[in-house]
Amino acid sequence: MKIEVECQNLDDAVEAIKAGADVVMLDNMPPAALDAAARDLRTIVQPSLDTPTNFLIEASGGITLETLGEYMSDWVDVISLGSLTQGVPHVDLSLKIQASE
Repeated sequence: MKIEVECQNLDDAVEAIKAGADVVMLDNMPPAALDAAARDLRTIVQPSLDTPTNFLIEASGGITLETLGEYMSDWVDVISLGSLTQGVPHVDLSLKIQASE
Protein backbone atom coordinates (compact mmCIF):
# COMPACT_ATOMS: atom_id res chain seq x y z
CA MET A 1 0.00 0.00 0.00
CA LYS A 2 1.30 3.45 -0.91
CA ILE A 3 1.03 6.25 1.61
CA GLU A 4 0.70 9.82 0.34
CA VAL A 5 0.79 12.75 2.75
CA GLU A 6 -0.39 16.26 1.91
CA CYS A 7 2.07 18.80 3.32
CA GLN A 8 1.73 22.57 3.63
CA ASN A 9 5.39 23.27 4.38
CA LEU A 10 8.88 21.76 4.54
CA ASP A 11 8.58 20.74 8.20
CA ASP A 12 5.42 18.72 7.46
CA ALA A 13 7.17 17.05 4.53
CA VAL A 14 10.21 16.10 6.61
CA GLU A 15 7.93 14.60 9.27
CA ALA A 16 6.02 12.62 6.64
CA ILE A 17 9.22 11.27 5.08
CA LYS A 18 10.62 10.24 8.46
CA ALA A 19 7.33 8.45 9.17
CA GLY A 20 7.69 6.47 5.94
CA ALA A 21 5.48 8.28 3.42
CA ASP A 22 5.87 7.06 -0.17
CA VAL A 23 4.63 10.32 -1.69
CA VAL A 24 4.96 13.81 -0.23
CA MET A 25 2.45 16.21 -1.77
CA LEU A 26 3.62 19.80 -1.49
CA ASP A 27 0.28 21.56 -1.62
CA ASN A 28 -0.61 25.16 -2.46
CA MET A 29 2.95 26.47 -2.53
CA PRO A 30 4.09 29.25 -4.84
CA PRO A 31 6.43 27.90 -7.57
CA ALA A 32 9.66 29.27 -6.05
CA ALA A 33 8.82 27.97 -2.56
CA LEU A 34 7.86 24.58 -3.99
CA ASP A 35 11.14 24.32 -5.90
CA ALA A 36 13.17 25.27 -2.81
CA ALA A 37 11.31 22.81 -0.56
CA ALA A 38 11.65 19.97 -3.08
CA ARG A 39 15.36 20.74 -3.52
CA ASP A 40 15.91 20.69 0.25
CA LEU A 41 14.07 17.38 0.57
CA ARG A 42 16.32 15.79 -2.07
CA THR A 43 19.67 17.39 -1.20
CA ILE A 44 19.51 17.80 2.60
CA VAL A 45 16.78 15.61 4.09
CA GLN A 46 17.06 12.45 2.01
CA PRO A 47 20.87 12.09 2.40
CA SER A 48 20.62 12.73 6.15
CA LEU A 49 18.22 9.85 6.84
CA ASP A 50 19.59 6.83 8.70
CA THR A 51 18.11 4.38 6.23
CA PRO A 52 17.77 4.81 2.46
CA THR A 53 14.31 6.15 1.76
CA ASN A 54 12.71 6.43 -1.64
CA PHE A 55 9.83 8.84 -1.95
CA LEU A 56 8.14 10.87 -4.64
CA ILE A 57 7.58 14.60 -4.45
CA GLU A 58 4.27 15.79 -5.88
CA ALA A 59 3.29 19.39 -6.59
CA SER A 60 -0.41 20.19 -6.26
CA GLY A 61 -2.89 22.89 -5.46
CA GLY A 62 -4.07 25.58 -7.83
CA ILE A 63 -1.90 24.45 -10.73
CA THR A 64 -3.52 24.93 -14.14
CA LEU A 65 -2.47 24.24 -17.70
CA GLU A 66 -1.58 27.93 -17.95
CA THR A 67 0.70 27.88 -14.86
CA LEU A 68 2.09 24.37 -15.31
CA GLY A 69 5.44 25.59 -16.65
CA GLU A 70 6.06 27.63 -13.50
CA TYR A 71 5.89 24.44 -11.41
CA MET A 72 8.33 22.39 -13.49
CA SER A 73 11.33 21.52 -11.36
CA ASP A 74 14.20 19.05 -11.44
CA TRP A 75 13.27 18.15 -7.86
CA VAL A 76 9.55 17.42 -8.40
CA ASP A 77 8.49 13.98 -9.65
CA VAL A 78 4.75 14.50 -10.21
CA ILE A 79 2.53 17.52 -10.87
CA SER A 80 -1.20 17.23 -10.22
CA LEU A 81 -3.71 19.32 -12.12
CA GLY A 82 -7.09 19.37 -10.43
CA SER A 83 -8.33 21.50 -13.32
CA LEU A 84 -8.31 18.37 -15.50
CA THR A 85 -11.15 16.86 -13.48
CA GLN A 86 -12.78 19.78 -11.65
CA GLY A 87 -15.27 21.89 -13.51
CA VAL A 88 -15.24 19.73 -16.62
CA PRO A 89 -18.60 19.70 -18.42
CA HIS A 90 -20.38 16.38 -18.08
CA VAL A 91 -23.32 14.58 -19.57
CA ASP A 92 -25.90 12.90 -17.33
CA LEU A 93 -26.12 9.34 -18.60
CA SER A 94 -28.19 8.01 -15.74
CA LEU A 95 -30.68 5.29 -16.55
CA LYS A 96 -33.97 5.80 -14.77
CA ILE A 97 -36.38 2.89 -14.91
CA GLN A 98 -40.01 3.36 -14.06
CA ALA A 99 -41.99 0.36 -12.97
CA SER A 100 -44.97 -0.36 -15.19
CA GLU A 101 -48.35 -0.83 -13.60
